[in-house]
Amino acid sequence: MKVLFLTNVPAPYRVDFFNEIGKSVDLTVLFERDNAKCRNAEWVSDNFKNFKFHFLKGIHFKDDGTISFKVKRFLKENYDIVLFGNYHTPTSVIASRYCIKKHIPYGLSIDGIFKPEEENKIKLKLKKMIFSHADFFVTTGNYSVEVIHKYGGKNCYIYPFTSVYKEYVLDRPIDEKEKEVLKQTLGLTNKTILFVGQIIPRKGIDVLLKVYKKLSQYELVIIGGELIEPYCSMAKEWDLKIKVIPFLNSIELQKYYLAADVFLLPTREDQWGLVVNEALAKGLPVVSTDRCLSCYEMIKGNGKMVEVDNVDQMVLAVEEILNSEKEVYSLYQQKALEVAKEYTIEKMAERHLEIFDDVIKKR
Repeated sequence: MKVLFLTNVPAPYRVDFFNEIGKSVDLTVLFERDNAKCRNAEWVSDNFKNFKFHFLKGIHFKDDGTISFKVKRFLKENYDIVLFGNYHTPTSVIASRYCIKKHIPYGLSIDGIFKPEEENKIKLKLKKMIFSHADFFVTTGNYSVEVIHKYGGKNCYIYPFTSVYKEYVLDRPIDEKEKEVLKQTLGLTNKTILFVGQIIPRKGIDVLLKVYKKLSQYELVIIGGELIEPYCSMAKEWDLKIKVIPFLNSIELQKYYLAADVFLLPTREDQWGLVVNEALAKGLPVVSTDRCLSCYEMIKGNGKMVEVDNVDQMVLAVEEILNSEKEVYSLYQQKALEVAKEYTIEKMAERHLEIFDDVIKKR
């Protein structure tokens, strides 16, 4: 089976997925860019093993897209499956329009999608055109399926979206003694709230600090960059003692997932939120918002989903987990691992192969 996949940048979780599915199909990946403007240069991956790849030459567009007509050259070749991982970049629009004109079946891979309250009329028209002509969709849950249908999409398949391999998921929850040893090695002395992500408004950093202001008897670890204004001033004004750590590689990051007691992601919008997968895979209970789509699929007795920007709800949710009895906390951990085991790179690739077979059979 020959598969063509268009995506924006070589994100590590994408590359891992491509390597896994490339074991079973003849895969060619087109990358629009070699990095995203908003990402740390160390974040991207060049671990290309089981697939062919090309970087499209074009004009850079916003943070991670391009304007490239070079994509047409690849679409002229014969592929059994053509899948676009973006629908919002100029290159993906060019690719979609070309497929429509030449009657080439294509699918859209959508990690997650929210329908905005207001939408630019031109963008809306383009989106409806691209969605209504797509042969099929692969997406991450029923919430996204409903939005896809509203834009005229059909033939949706759901798959387990993740960034972790099976071996990354713990076989059993870490016990108190193991956690204490890890805390000591990392310089943590109390129950710990962990945040991992970009230090940007969309991630709700201001909300994170407001929550911690009410929970300052615990420790807060922020991993992903430096605190900038206005967050520095907020932390100083409220005398918050925060451990802030820049970008960490996966091996070092795992230590904090294991040592922490609760993961807090007060995001204002995450079309999925792969850090939730990573936290649950280490048995770490999660608190996040109803604007984090992974919560709709993965928070099942292993954490709490709260209203976006609702500081009081977040405080109560975090306190409930941190102050739970040993047996209850252990249940949070077990439920986290149960869900995480269903969201691995291996299962993600396996599901895509099933989807591709079904799409081809229905043509």
